[in-house]
This record gives sequence, C-alpha cells and structure tokens, in this order.
Amino acid sequence: MLNAFEYRDFRLIWISSMAASFGMQMQIVARGWLTYDITGSALALSGVMIAFMAPSMVISPIGGVIADRFDKKPVMIASQTLNAIATGIFACIIFFGWVNYWHFIYFGLINGTVLALSMPARSTIVPEIVGPKNLTNAMMLTSSTYNAARILGPTIAGLLIGWFAAGDTTSTTGVGLVFFCITGLYLGSVVWTILLDFRGEPQRQHNPPVWDDIVEAIQFTWHDKVVKGLIWIGLVPMSFGFAPTFLMPVYNAELLSNRPEDYGFLLTGMGVGALSGSLIFAQAGDLRRKGRTLFISSYFWCAALVGFSLCTTMFSAVIALFFVGLAYSAMGSLNMSMLQLAVPAEMRGRVMSIWWTVHGLMPLGIIPIAWIAEAFSIRTAMLVSALLVGGTSLLFRFMYPEVAKVRSGHTDHPIPPAETTVTTAAPPSSGTSPAPEFTNGSDNTASVQASRNSS
Repeated sequence: MLNAFEYRDFRLIWISSMAASFGMQMQIVARGWLTYDITGSALALSGVMIAFMAPSMVISPIGGVIADRFDKKPVMIASQTLNAIATGIFACIIFFGWVNYWHFIYFGLINGTVLALSMPARSTIVPEIVGPKNLTNAMMLTSSTYNAARILGPTIAGLLIGWFAAGDTTSTTGVGLVFFCITGLYLGSVVWTILLDFRGEPQRQHNPPVWDDIVEAIQFTWHDKVVKGLIWIGLVPMSFGFAPTFLMPVYNAELLSNRPEDYGFLLTGMGVGALSGSLIFAQAGDLRRKGRTLFISSYFWCAALVGFSLCTTMFSAVIALFFVGLAYSAMGSLNMSMLQLAVPAEMRGRVMSIWWTVHGLMPLGIIPIAWIAEAFSIRTAMLVSALLVGGTSLLFRFMYPEVAKVRSGHTDHPIPPAETTVTTAAPPSSGTSPAPEFTNGSDNTASVQASRNSS
C-alpha cells in the first residue's frame, strides 16, 4: 500500500502537497462563502472559478515547455512562493474590509496563472521519482493528501470563520484571518519542497523553438487515441461532475441551514469518501484493469450524484456526498496515472500541460449548471449534472474503446521516442489485438534508484 513512501523525496512531495491541499481547500470554502455573501449569486460563484481556471487555457503550454526544459524543483519553489505572496496580499485586503467582488476575479487570475505555470512540473516530477510500476500507488497516495484536506479543510475553515468573527459570519474579519492561515500553509509547502534532493532535471538532449515543442506535443496527443481519449474523459464528464462542488453554497442556502459549519460538513462528507477511495485503490496497488475501472467509477459517480440531488436532510446529503467523493477520487487518480504512463518521459511535461489547458475549460461545464440552478432550482441543477456525467462517460466509452482495454498501463503498447512520435505515431489498433498497456522506457531509472537510495 505504501510502496511509494520508500522514496524519501516522494515523502517530502507528499507532505508539501498536504500543506498546499489544506490551504487550497480552506481557500475554496472561505472564498466561496464570502463571494456568495457579497453577491448572493450562483453565477457570481462561477465567475470566480472561471477567473481561476482560465489562465490554464493560455499559460499551461508554456508551463509544459518549462517542465521539459528546466529543473522542476526551482520551478516549483518559485511558483509556490509567488502563490503564498499573492494570497497574503489578498488576506490583507479582506481583513481590512476593502474587498469587493472584482478582487476575487483579479486574485483568481493571479493564482490561476501561477498554478498553470507550475502544475506541469509538479505533476511530472512524481513518476520520475517513483518509476512507472509505483506510479498508480504514488498517484493514489498523492490524491489522499488532497482528499484528507477535503475532510478537515472545509470544516476547519467554516469553524474558523465563525470563531474569528465571533459569530458574525458576514464579517470580513473572520474570512481575512482564515486567509492568513492559508498563506502560512502555502509557505509551509515551499519549505518542504526546498528540502528535496531530486531536482527533476530535464531528460532531453536538445531544445527546439518553443512553438515547435508545443506543436510536437499536440500532434502526439492527437495521433494517440488512448491519450486523446483520456484527456476528453478528464474534461467533459468531470466538468459536469465537479459543478455541484462549486455550487455547494447555493445548495446549503436553499435546501439546508445556510450556516458555514454545515457548508463545511457537506464538503467534509465528500472528502471522507474521496480519501476512502484513494486508500482503497492505493491498497489495491498496480491495478490490472485500469481502463475498465475508470469507466465503472464514472458510472458510480453518476449514480451517487443522482442520490445527492434527491436528498432532503443534512444526514442523507452527507452520506450521498461520501459516495460522490469515493467515485471521483478513483476516476480522477486513474485518469492522471494512465495519462502519465502513456507518454514518453521527455514529452510528459508538455502533454500534461495540454491536460491542464483542457482542464481550464472545466468552468464551461459549470456555467450551464449554474444557470439551471438560478432559472429552476438547485435540486434540478444537481440532477442534470448527474445525468450529464453518466451520459458523456458512456459516449466516450464508445468513442474511445482503446481506453477501456488498458490493463496495468506500463508493460505493453510500446511508445515510440518523442522525436519520432510526431511523424510515425498511429492510433492504437483495436479489434483482436491485445489490450493496450503502456511502457515508458524513457523513464529516468537512474534517478529513481538514486532517490530510493537516499531514503
């Protein structure tokens, strides 16, 4: 279950991710609560999320080139430091009562830009540390940091808002103090990253023009049906599936108590399920039917969201959200690990940047769900979201059957070197051919062994 923890640098990355994840989850709650308190609009919540996600559409490809050309450790340190500084400034604005809706937009753009530049480096350093066979285990354990934060982060944020504001939950003082706490967590993440021995050196021998680098990655993604299918699956069903999370303040206000503590409990229920999913799949280790399990998880996510849309009490909503979290945790982690295993190491940063670029389109799935919430009801919006998750997952199952056939993901289906992929790569064959699995002979095995030896 804990194979990836044998590597010292993975343990440090894991702790750093834990601190950053707690900060992010607390920020989601504090930002969402204050935004809805100021505007009273579900669409306004969507606008804040769009501001945060939009930079991924433009900046992520540059981040991918950076990840493939430069040492990943200093890139991560610089970006996390900038994120902490920006959050600290925003905390001051909120604390002193100067905040308005546009501040959420401005700082969302800043934080989103920093994230877009850094995430390709952060997401691709893990397979270089642990190697392909331990990657699924590492991704599940990394996901557990995020999911553990989902359990405690929302509850802590909700309680702190009420405590710091002495019960006056409309006060910006309480939210401002929570943002100062978030800044501290981001700074802690920087410290743990500094302690890494592994620098994530580039695995390329030459650096063509930036635009050629980006085009090469796009062409590789387009020609490989498994990679293209995973990117589409990571965008469309998951966009509709995550919409209820961002509209949770509306659900809490219209159907429940409208208390910050209860809002935190709802997200905590989802976090408990997500953490459970991460630990279950981490225990399972190197799954032999990753593709099939990916689609089963999406159908289960759809069913759980249907149940959530029909809930009438806090208790039933928390139970339903437990299963929502369980399903999306499995689907998200499998999608990410399968994609990384399908890509040569020297191109991994750029292909992952395409994933993050497409990920920036996720707010497009939130907008129609938010409109339905305002035009009809939040319950109707949740039900439509669930049906779209299941429907689009079924559609991609038929469009990309190669994805469902993927087994372990690192022993078959040889991938040509990145330099030849653009001109020679062809869609994986289907029919009677063996179920595709991936190999990544380009992985830096020397670096992996060195990392293990340093533990």
